Amino acid sequence: MGLLSLLIPDYTVRSNRESGYGRFDIAIFPHKGHTNGVIMEFKVAESEAELPAKAREALSQIENMDDLAEFRTQHITDVWQYGIAFYGKKCWIESKLN
Repeated sequence: MGLLSLLIPDYTVRSNRESGYGRFDIAIFPHKGHTNGVIMEFKVAESEAELPAKAREALSQIENMDDLAEFRTQHITDVWQYGIAFYGKKCWIESKLN
């Protein structure tokens, strides 16, 4: 979260907030004049081989739990979605543009 504070004052960065039917891990809401928002969901894998599946699961969770609801209430239509899985020092990222 500390690194994301560099985005202020152009964006609002929120973590672990309710939206839709659950809570997103990190969301970045653009201020006026900026177009794209970002939402990130994180998962921990139990093996390196499980990384891609866990990243896809995280990405699916954004849709299934309607984590984009808060973006809609703020009339933000372009949201970059990231499902990120970690195993030790390795990670795997799946992405989708809404």
